[in-house]
Amino acid sequence: MITIKNPGQGTFWRALGVAERGELLAIGRLATVPARGALCHQAVPSPEVVVFVDGYGKESMDSQDGAEAILELFGPGDLEGDFAIWGHPQRATVTAIVESRVLRIESRKFAALVAANPRVADALMRTLATRWTYAGRRSAVQSGPPAQRVAFHLQELAVRFGRRAPHGVEIPMPFSQAELANWIGISRESLVRSYSRWRGTTIDTTNPRWLVVLDPSALRHAAMPWGQEWEQPEPVPTVTARLAVRPPVMVGRAGVAAHLPASGEHFTGRRRELVDLSLLLADRPSIIVIQGMAG
Repeated sequence: MITIKNPGQGTFWRALGVAERGELLAIGRLATVPARGALCHQAVPSPEVVVFVDGYGKESMDSQDGAEAILELFGPGDLEGDFAIWGHPQRATVTAIVESRVLRIESRKFAALVAANPRVADALMRTLATRWTYAGRRSAVQSGPPAQRVAFHLQELAVRFGRRAPHGVEIPMPFSQAELANWIGISRESLVRSYSRWRGTTIDTTNPRWLVVLDPSALRHAAMPWGQEWEQPEPVPTVTARLAVRPPVMVGRAGVAAHLPASGEHFTGRRRELVDLSLLLADRPSIIVIQGMAG
């Protein structure tokens, strides 16, 4: 069975229960994507959704003159291509930064599972909410000086991809300095200057595969007045979300045809629609859901 080790905070896989993970594995297939291999293409609805099992990716938008803007980074447990289930094209191209294993699921199968399983739908909505929350935080700090922005973004990477170690928080670093600077929205030279200022006290960059945050409080101070947001606990399912997965309530006796009341003082509606609904109810469907305003 496929396992995703340490899915990061806010990831789709982390929001799922064991049963829901099993359902996704049953309809998906495992694939290996080479470094720089494309998973989704800009302006095209994705035929598949992908979940990163291991490895890392980036979402980037290309301009007409060939410039690249990195919008998002992905790691184990992250979901991408999900907008396709609503027919929405990809806002940008998703590529693997290093050789990665992903779970590929046809968009139509994923859409059917989301429609049939409220727990999967809840996990998807929570994932989208987290993604937009993180994007909003990045926008808030865009006007700050480069060092502040570097500190802020390293805090995000520590929350999403980091793991605690005896000497600090280890952040895997498959991203090049140019990619990291692009994502932060600064020059590579500004990133290098920030590293040089903090190296040995706040961060350790001696291992090219890892960046270690030695002093999280110092990094948080460097990001001030931003950065406190990353200390907030991970959201948990709300009471409202749990109510959504309760079994449907049966109304009336099964197998007995029902008719809507005739138009009157306390009931209004277009006559033709009432006739159509009465005919539908007379066919004794197993389930009928009527949405609308009272009255």
